[in-house]
Amino acid sequence: MTEAQVDYIAHLLKEAKDKNYNKPIVFLGAGMSVAGGIPLAGDIAKEILATYKNNPKVRNLKEEDRTYSKLMACLTTSERNHLLNGYIKEAKVNVAYIYLADLIKQGYVDYILTVNFDNLILRAMAMYNLFPPIYDLSILKDMTTDRIERQSVTYLHGTHRGLWMLNTEEEMDRTISICPSFFNRIAERRTWIVLGYSGEDRILDAIADLGSFSNNLYWVTYKDNEPNHRVKGKLLDRPYANSSLVRGYDADSFMMRLHAELGLSTPDILQSPFTSLLNTINSIVDVNDDDIYKNVKERLEINKRQIKDAIKRYEEGNTPKDYTGKRKEIDLLKKEIISYTTESNFNENTLRIEQIRQEVKKINNKDLDRALSDLYDSWALSLYSVNRYESAINTALKSPYPNNYLLACCYAELNETKVAIEYLRKSFEEDSSNEILSAINQYVPWPEIQKDPEFIALLNQYK
Repeated sequence: MTEAQVDYIAHLLKEAKDKNYNKPIVFLGAGMSVAGGIPLAGDIAKEILATYKNNPKVRNLKEEDRTYSKLMACLTTSERNHLLNGYIKEAKVNVAYIYLADLIKQGYVDYILTVNFDNLILRAMAMYNLFPPIYDLSILKDMTTDRIERQSVTYLHGTHRGLWMLNTEEEMDRTISICPSFFNRIAERRTWIVLGYSGEDRILDAIADLGSFSNNLYWVTYKDNEPNHRVKGKLLDRPYANSSLVRGYDADSFMMRLHAELGLSTPDILQSPFTSLLNTINSIVDVNDDDIYKNVKERLEINKRQIKDAIKRYEEGNTPKDYTGKRKEIDLLKKEIISYTTESNFNENTLRIEQIRQEVKKINNKDLDRALSDLYDSWALSLYSVNRYESAINTALKSPYPNNYLLACCYAELNETKVAIEYLRKSFEEDSSNEILSAINQYVPWPEIQKDPEFIALLNQYK
């Protein structure tokens, strides 16, 4: 059995990328996800024994038969899914997956094969705006495609969002017939890196049946643990297999070391999180300038300013002169105002909105005034729509720029014709686009006001 060092594996990855050779296959086992909160098979077996101790099938198993696959066979499909999905739902992305996703993005890896059910590799790739082709061998009876896409993820035992999660020995036989042909499609002249995999299932046989690995296979054992006898007999001790053992690492530390040996900088998500966030925000299409999208657009622009400020402060160590404490205060208030406006949760936040109004008066900023006016307009309109005209008036009058047309509508509904006409006059004076006149021509809901000579004269004046 030969042993290898990470620096040589990094050398092979560099060669493959620089010379456009076939790039590696990374094969993942359960050990890859342990740090993310998904337990190994042995720990899941203990959980089954504790949780399902009253299940006769579990209770009657002999001590020597209480293995992961045989205990899983004692449970219904629903019980298994509940157990495994509970782990996956609570799991977090560990750094091994982040570093691996970075290698995929930078073109060092072609294929990910996994016997895990979880989505941690997909979640890590999504952080880089990568959304790979996904293959699930548990649902295939035959290879029906000639080409396996590169930078893809293949689930060998099924996925927690698919039709199958193969746990028992009988179930895992489903993929044994198709694995050899699948591996043969992608294996030619590629380096294999096997990480976190015990080799205790029959997938190991399909790997071993590939024969000699022309670009080497590297089996990363957990720290200094000895691989089991199957792994040694079928791969590591077999003559001319070109397979080597890598000791001294868990999944996280191995991926970090490989990344460093490649001379790559720490991924942005860990080293420069605000830059990473800005890249994500910048991938959102520009919001157009229509009024209906105004609040979303403004909130997005505020977010970008705040992120850029954080980049300068915390990643570059500089305090930007153009983003003062007052500007930040304005942005924070504006975001809060926009949030209340778009979510229309006015009544639940009456006290806070009044506090904001007082703060805005002190600051004297036109952007804030306009944002607050939009809030009060929306609030007053919601009250008007349920016939609460007096409340709508009181609310509208708190606006820095009161909506005179809305006030006219409220007073007209209350049959206060003179006041309504006065607010209509103000709205005409402010309206350069004739929108108010157009609205009145289409719909005048108040029969009393239509008879008033002053209203008729006002309409004729602005026509």
